[in-house]
Amino acid sequence: MANLIQALRPILIPVDAMLILILCGWCASDPVGFDAFIGWISVAIFLAYFALMIFSDNRIFPKLPIVLSAELSFSIFYFVIFYMPYVRDLLGIGHYWSSSMISKTFPWNGNKAILISTAAYVSFHLGILIAGRVPPSLRYSAREREAVGAYNKFDWVVLFLLGSIILLIMGAGIKSADTDRYGLTHAQAVAAAASGRNVIADNIYVVTIILCIVAVSRIVTAMARRGSLSPALIGLLAVVLFWSMRSIASGDRNNFLLIALAAAGGCAAFVKRIRWSAVIVGVLVLFVGYQVVEITRSFDASKGESEIEAIDKYITESNGVDDNGSFGNTTITLRAMFDIVPSKRPYGFGYYKMVGFSGIVPLVRGFVLNPKDKITTTADALTLYILGPNAVWNTGSNLISDIYMDFGLWGVPVLIAGIGFVLQSSRNSIVRNGLTSKRAFVYIVLLASISEIPRYSFDFPVRMFVWGWAMFAIYEGVFLRHKPEHNQIRPPHVDMG
Repeated sequence: MANLIQALRPILIPVDAMLILILCGWCASDPVGFDAFIGWISVAIFLAYFALMIFSDNRIFPKLPIVLSAELSFSIFYFVIFYMPYVRDLLGIGHYWSSSMISKTFPWNGNKAILISTAAYVSFHLGILIAGRVPPSLRYSAREREAVGAYNKFDWVVLFLLGSIILLIMGAGIKSADTDRYGLTHAQAVAAAASGRNVIADNIYVVTIILCIVAVSRIVTAMARRGSLSPALIGLLAVVLFWSMRSIASGDRNNFLLIALAAAGGCAAFVKRIRWSAVIVGVLVLFVGYQVVEITRSFDASKGESEIEAIDKYITESNGVDDNGSFGNTTITLRAMFDIVPSKRPYGFGYYKMVGFSGIVPLVRGFVLNPKDKITTTADALTLYILGPNAVWNTGSNLISDIYMDFGLWGVPVLIAGIGFVLQSSRNSIVRNGLTSKRAFVYIVLLASISEIPRYSFDFPVRMFVWGWAMFAIYEGVFLRHKPEHNQIRPPHVDMG
């Protein structure tokens, strides 16, 4: 099957491009409401391209098939966010527009939302095709040698930094916005925003997640290269496991998921074959746990309410209530964008991306922003027009809305194709040049962030990627550049289990 898909690449590229033009044109024709015909066609196209992606040959090492790929995890999130409410409606088990948290859900934009979602998904596949596939060679590349112990100092530094920041977070009681997004009163939310506490806390958490993914990439690389861990890497493994468990226990499910995807996806690509049965069980556990965390993180401890009581209360109150959950809120933001831009707010023409990318350099974003402008991200705009000016929580944005609100309908397939292109290029780089710590980090951070990017903005992976890559680049420039390449690189240790 994989060989057939690869042989069809010259045909699939123009087919993808033509299908994107048709879907975008259909969306531009302004079909009102939600029609079953459009819904079923869109779902069928999604399933066809899902099959094309998961059955394609995406191996990096010749003897290690990758089941838990970035395409799979991206597609699962993408389906749940952009298709699940409509599938429930088509099957007669719910309404695509229903929400217990948002009153105005823009049901009249259902057709346009699912059409642009389908065009974007096909674009992701097109980007992968354009990048092409470098077939893995049986002879492991030694073009760039990396001594087995070359990163020992690096590992100890990362362990020190990560451990220190975690101690700071725990000692100072710092919380990320994700842990109490729905639990603040309006007065508390205003006070937190005025003090800048949210920005400081979130930046600290971003650094923590970057260090965790850097640690995961080093652990995975060491396991692939020699099958054992140094004392520093064992320490990093313990700290990352501790932080992951603490994150999920405190309700920080999205950051936990980034670390889990990085670890599982990295192992699947470089160390051990993960079978379909394990992936299916993992996905089920993941989404059940995701929902449980959403419920329990909103329980009111001040009233003596426990997590178990919160779950019981949720089940009782939601019995017979048609609700698409928090993922459905993200679906609503996609429908809302058609009413907001350009009729109520003009296209950003790159402004929102400039704000997002400026976050790469600390303290620069303040110089980029207009202090009088209260809307600096697409999430700000969506929240204002969906929840109103007195909202105590942020709806967030999504990948498609974030691009559309800057560049319009035709910008969506172009930039999402770019995501697919970058992902495939990161795999090709390792196949061509061999596995190094920096290349492993690039692939792993892209896998984790692209998996979750449907629920976030287009620039979501950039800061994690750049800061992590810079750590490796600086270390290599200072400690490794002038050292003799005295150790022949070892072939990867692959467990076919």
